[in-house]
Amino acid sequence: MNLNPFRRQQRLQIIRRSQTTLRLHEWRSEKALVSSAMRIMRDPDFQMMLDVMENEHPGVAHVLPDSADLATRAVHQARAEGYTMALANLVALGRFEKMIEPLEATFEPEETLTHE
Repeated sequence: MNLNPFRRQQRLQIIRRSQTTLRLHEWRSEKALVSSAMRIMRDPDFQMMLDVMENEHPGVAHVLPDSADLATRAVHQARAEGYTMALANLVALGRFEKMIEPLEATFEPEETLTHE
């Protein structure tokens, strides 16, 4: 309920895209999306959920025996790295980062310094 008649309600409209096309760097460049993620991440229940997920990390929760072969160890390491990356990306959703404009080739001759 808006009790101040001079303050108009802001309406935020998020354009939803297919989850197969939206990338992390695009999310992080949209202040409204980052703000939404930050609001969720400040929730104590969500923070506890993240803590539980970190406690379940396969690199910590499951230790291979000394007799494990190299292939088994490689699979275990890849799972642990993927898990770490997924948690880091989830946290990164709440951090704004201005999108860097890619450089475009102009196909012009390179500038060279001339000493006179």
